[in-house]
Amino acid sequence: MNKKVFFTFLLLFSIFTLSLSSSITYGNGIGGEGSTSSTEQAFREALEKQGSFEGTFNQPQIINLPNGQTARISGNVEVKSGEIVSADSINYLNGNLKNVKNFKATSDGYTASSISQLEQDNVLITNGVGISFSSGILTAQHADSLVKDGSITTNANNIKVKTKTFSVEKADSLVSEGIRVDGIQDAEFNIGDKIEVTTNSDVSLKITDGAFNEYTFKGKGNLNVDKSQNPTYIIKGGTLTKTENGYNESIESNNSIIVETDKTFGFKCLTITPVGSYFYNDNDLRKDFVINVPKESSVYKLCLRKNQIQQFKDYNGLVDFVSKKIELNGIVNYLRYPLKNNQIASLLSDFVYKGLKNVKTLLVLDKDLLLLNNIEIKNILQNKQQVTITKPNNYYNIKEMELEDGKIHRIVELNQLNKNQLSQDIFYNYESDSLMPKVKINNNVLVQDNGKNSVTFLPPEHERINQILG
Repeated sequence: MNKKVFFTFLLLFSIFTLSLSSSITYGNGIGGEGSTSSTEQAFREALEKQGSFEGTFNQPQIINLPNGQTARISGNVEVKSGEIVSADSINYLNGNLKNVKNFKATSDGYTASSISQLEQDNVLITNGVGISFSSGILTAQHADSLVKDGSITTNANNIKVKTKTFSVEKADSLVSEGIRVDGIQDAEFNIGDKIEVTTNSDVSLKITDGAFNEYTFKGKGNLNVDKSQNPTYIIKGGTLTKTENGYNESIESNNSIIVETDKTFGFKCLTITPVGSYFYNDNDLRKDFVINVPKESSVYKLCLRKNQIQQFKDYNGLVDFVSKKIELNGIVNYLRYPLKNNQIASLLSDFVYKGLKNVKTLLVLDKDLLLLNNIEIKNILQNKQQVTITKPNNYYNIKEMELEDGKIHRIVELNQLNKNQLSQDIFYNYESDSLMPKVKINNNVLVQDNGKNSVTFLPPEHERINQILG
C-alpha cells in the first residue's frame, strides 16, 4: 500500500471514528430514553456554567436541572447564559409544556414567558403568556383558552388556578355543559354540577343557561346556577335580571335568594333571606313596582304567575299577572313611583304598603296593571302594636295600630304639604278586618263611611276648605 492511499484511509477512518463517538447512546442511562451522551453533556454544562447550547433531543431525555429536580425534555432546545430560552417540549412537576420560551425551574415550581400549550394537573392552557406555577397555584398573564373541570374560558387575562377554583381578571366567555357566561371581569369560578361565580367588584356578567334564557348578574357577590333545563339560581349579594318582551324583572340580594326559573316564563319563585327585593320594570314606567322583604321579616317565598297554566302553593307572596292581583302575607313592603297628572312625579320609589306583622293583604290592580283598585287587609285583630301602614298618596298615611286601650284602631295621619306638592292617588279603595268601615279615595279626598256616619279628609287648598274659610 503506497503512502497516499494509506493516509487517505487513515483520514477517513478518523472521521468515521469521530462521528461514531459523537452519536454513542447509553440506553436509558442518565439521559433517559435513548439519550445522546455528548448532547446531554453539552446541555448540562450550559446550564451549570451559565453557557450556551443549541441542539435537538430526538427522543425525550430526563435531565438533571441545577435546582436538583429532573425534567423530561425533547425536540429543539436552546440555552443562553445558563437559562432555557426555548424548548419544543418540557415535562416538569406534572406539567407538560409545549413550545416553551424562557423556562426557569424555581424552588417550588417553574416560570415561562410563553407556551403554545400547557397541561398541569388536569388544567389545559393554550397560547399562554407569563406562566408561573408555584406552591400548587398556576397563574398566567394571558391565555387564548383555559380548560378546567369541563369548562373552557376564552381570551382570558390574569388567570389564577387553584385546586378547586380559578379566577380571571377579564375573559370573553366561559362555557360548561350548556351554560355560557360572557363579558367576564374580576371573577372566580368553581365548576362542578353547578357553576359558581364570585365577583370581586361591581361588574356585569351575561349568563345564558341550559334553557337558552339570558340573564344578567351585576354587582359584587356570588351566584351559582345548575345545568338543568329549568335551572335554579342562588345569589348572595348582587342583582339578577331577565329582560322580557316589554318589561324586565330584577332580583336584588343583600343576603341570599334562591331563584327558581321556568324555561318558558323565566323567574318563577324566589325564596328571599332578608334583605332582598323583586323589581318589575315595564316599558311604561308608571307600572313599575317593588316588593321588598325587610330585615325584620323571616325567610320569604314570593312566586310570580305569568300564565294561567301555572299554579302555586306554599308561598308567602304571589304576584298574579294573569288575575291582576298581588297577595302579600307577613312582613313585606310594596313600593311604587309617585304619580302626578298621570305621569311619574319622582324616580325615587315610595312605600304604598308596609306589612309589619303577620297579616294577609290583597292588592287588586286595574285592567292595565297601572293603579290599584282595592287594598284589603286581613288578620289585623290577631296582632298587636303597629300592624300596617298604607299610603294612597303622599298626603295620607293609613295606619292600623294598637293604642293605649289595648285595641287596634285605624289612624289617618296627614303630612304637611301644599297643593302643588300633592301626588296622585295610587289606589281608590281600602278595607281591613279591624271592624272599621271601608275607605274610598278619589282626587286626594278620603272618605270613611259606615252607612250612618262618615268622616271626610280634604287635601290642602281644596275648594271646600276655601269655601269654609271664606
